[in-house]
Amino acid sequence: KGALIWSDDFSTPANWTITNSGNPSADWSIGTTVPTGSYSAGMGAIASTSGGNFAMFDSDALGDTSSYQNASITSNSIDLSGQPFVSVSFESYWRRLNDTIYLEVSTDSINFTAYQIHSGLGQNSFTSIPNHYTVNVSSVAGGSSAVWLRFKFTGKNDYAWMIDDIEIRVADDNDLMIHNGFIGFGANYSPYSRIPQNQIAPLHFIAKATNVGNVTQPTTKAMADINNGLFTGTSAPSNIISGATDSFYVTTQYTPPTWPGIYYPSIIISSDSLDTDSSDNKITFPPFEINYCYYAQDQFGTPGNGGGYDSTQNPPSQEFEAGNFFYFSNNDMAGSIDITIGNNTEIGTIIDAALYDVSTGNFVEVTGTRTTPYVVGFGDIGATRILAFPTPPILNAGTKYFAAVHLYPNSGEFYYGTSGKSPSINDISGATSLIYYPNMSNPNPNQMYYTTETPMVRLEVCPESVEEIKNKLNFTVYPNPSSTGDFTIQINTKENAKTNLIVSNVLGETIINKTIQVIGQTQETISLAGYSKGIYLLSIGNKTTKLIID
Repeated sequence: KGALIWSDDFSTPANWTITNSGNPSADWSIGTTVPTGSYSAGMGAIASTSGGNFAMFDSDALGDTSSYQNASITSNSIDLSGQPFVSVSFESYWRRLNDTIYLEVSTDSINFTAYQIHSGLGQNSFTSIPNHYTVNVSSVAGGSSAVWLRFKFTGKNDYAWMIDDIEIRVADDNDLMIHNGFIGFGANYSPYSRIPQNQIAPLHFIAKATNVGNVTQPTTKAMADINNGLFTGTSAPSNIISGATDSFYVTTQYTPPTWPGIYYPSIIISSDSLDTDSSDNKITFPPFEINYCYYAQDQFGTPGNGGGYDSTQNPPSQEFEAGNFFYFSNNDMAGSIDITIGNNTEIGTIIDAALYDVSTGNFVEVTGTRTTPYVVGFGDIGATRILAFPTPPILNAGTKYFAAVHLYPNSGEFYYGTSGKSPSINDISGATSLIYYPNMSNPNPNQMYYTTETPMVRLEVCPESVEEIKNKLNFTVYPNPSSTGDFTIQINTKENAKTNLIVSNVLGETIINKTIQVIGQTQETISLAGYSKGIYLLSIGNKTTKLIID
């Protein structure tokens, strides 16, 4: 069982034939070139196991919105004599817009049976990089002396699809494949990565499973896990026949404790038979954190290239607002919106932030939350900035809000940082991240979009305002003076908050500007090694002291 019969990693392009019946220039490519379209370029390469060549259809790079694309790449003939039970597996990387993709199988190179690939993927959503996908093709190809595999893309002006490391193996009797996993908090299934203690809600677990084995898998179920046994929950069982797919909802939810901590969720699919390939039975989700005072959807990673550019605007991106939804289970106070500034942002660009109440279905700006305009400087690129509300609002239980960053018109090109993936409109939560031109409350027709590239736009939720917390920060510096230019900063506060740490010279020029998280006693180190001897100014929160290099 599971023995390898045939494989191909595109190292020999002559093994494949490329055809299309739509746009005559819409062809697959075999090589190492990554997508180059205005939107597909951000996908990067498939990062397959074998590396080297892969096959790609870059719909976006064609730049043609009028011609339908129906393009295929077909293998040479494959002999499966004496093999009645066979499955095809391959590594796939796809971002879906309105396109559809297929694996097709034929025994005469003329008539093909189509298997739709990644059928449950939402619009604008990605697969994992790469995604290991398996299809049982025994009913079509089992035992045949001549079999052709064809991968087909159908669409128009979409993103890109990449494939590599194709294998045909003896199909196993018992083989389940998990996919379309989703976790979300509360009745809205919100996909938070950071949750303030006062807004904790139950966490739901959902996944789909496909039986790619030869026999029915009885009592198939999904099991949710948090931190390797801290919490476990299971779905109702289901019998899945060969080739069928079923959805699984874990019947018990996990409600995190109110103290700070990091939690690692996963879902495993299993039946009462031993699965012969367990590598595709588990989905491990990004961790989430319970903290003192901020809400977030992004994954706090290194900022991606960011969003904001829209070529249909003239000039591009002349004004927009973008951000994320946040639902409140309890009354609370908000102090600020935190923005991570993308790497491609122009210096001198002007932004601000605002909070919207969307409980009525419209975007209604919350009074007192439009922040002071902020001019992006050299030290801001790739950094997170705290934009404080002039009047911190009280937010109401049972209400959904939208935290937005706003680009001022004609002030330059602004890209907000991105980290992680947001749901699409087809997910159970619906879309949770949006970008509207020019603003949320009065968008242009056909200029309202959702995005699955999560904006690094977060909402600070604190019992006290950000300014009050800053005033409570105290710190000491040692050694000071320093002969090396290296300083250790001991920060003391009873709160859990973020603030800016800024070092400048006596001319007012910024040397260091970064956002730090302080929880009780926090230690930070900075280095001015290489700078001239003399006096520098260190500011944290609302307090400033001198640093001396002697």
